[in-house]
Amino acid sequence: WLVLERGAVSFFSSEPRDGEGRGSEDPLVDVVRRDSHAASRFITAVMIISGVGSLIVCAACLLYLHFFWTSCGRCNRPVRWWLLVLTVLQTLQIPVRVVFLAKLRIAQRPSAPTGALETAVARFMASRAWRWSKNVSLFTYVWFILGIVWVVNAGRCPSCPGIYGIVIFVIAQAVLRATAALMCFRQQFPPLRPPESPAKVEAATADEISALPLECFESSQHHHNNNDNNDNNNNLSCAVCLSDYVDGEVLRRLPCQHIFHRRCADEWLRRSKRCPLCVQSITLRSKARKLPLEL
Repeated sequence: WLVLERGAVSFFSSEPRDGEGRGSEDPLVDVVRRDSHAASRFITAVMIISGVGSLIVCAACLLYLHFFWTSCGRCNRPVRWWLLVLTVLQTLQIPVRVVFLAKLRIAQRPSAPTGALETAVARFMASRAWRWSKNVSLFTYVWFILGIVWVVNAGRCPSCPGIYGIVIFVIAQAVLRATAALMCFRQQFPPLRPPESPAKVEAATADEISALPLECFESSQHHHNNNDNNDNNNNLSCAVCLSDYVDGEVLRRLPCQHIFHRRCADEWLRRSKRCPLCVQSITLRSKARKLPLEL
């Protein structure tokens, strides 16, 4: 028994080879490394779905073959042998899934050390059981394709009632299992959203521009406002053309209370309705006082 136990342990668990880098690891190990909690839920769900599906298929095929093995021998395609081999393949996969699921549950215990899940998955991926299971899965895929070809090209078989129905059932449940696995993966690892494109620059209309108040620049008045209010908005130069204001020049005041040369402000707003300084839209009303001027 001790020899059998050691053999089973070495079959289902193995240390990764020292010469293997991360590039040669199983992709599942990288998934666990990126998000262990989501990967754990995904692997558990897939193992349960696969295990239950395999049990259902094996039970249905064995019952059918038990009652109709002899009568199905007269069909023009060896569909009964296809079912038998498929049942054997599904049965061989069940122990691997059960052991893998058990190792995951052990690694998820609260008392498990940090990184236990990644270690358990890495050791199982490096085991002979996993490599053997992948080879069996590959052969199963080929066997499925062969079964589909037989079902499509085969005629009726009156001596074997329901044979093609159960074959279609087996193929359909395999498709459902694959679909369920993909849905679980998408739920646990949703696709990254593409970066949001920058907001489209919206130009101001002529009516919106003309509705903005105008005022004449008076250096004495602006100096007085700056000294009293310490307001940097009432500066002495235009932020668009970088020129100083001259007494008597017509300025355009935006709702954010920033002022610019009328010509500079109008040209800017025809391209974008946002203030060149604070990027606030001119459609947002400000509570500050406006000083309109009819020109």
